[in-house]
Amino acid sequence: MIKPEHLKDIDFRSREERQKHLIPDLKEWYEDLQGHQSLHFSPTVQAQITMLSSILWYLLPEKDYKKLTQLK
Repeated sequence: MIKPEHLKDIDFRSREERQKHLIPDLKEWYEDLQGHQSLHFSPTVQAQITMLSSILWYLLPEKDYKKLTQLK
């Protein structure tokens, strides 16, 4: 039996709906990962940041990518 508290982690949106919000969702994920300074030493988090950075580099205009990836 699935407990209701686990359902919040499931994305029930349609493929079309997820595609419409792809870039904002990826940006939010990237910023969330960058905001966890204590996790920066985790190889898993570093791999996720690298993967997201690569995808965003491909999808975003150069100026938007540079703005997003500037060190804060």
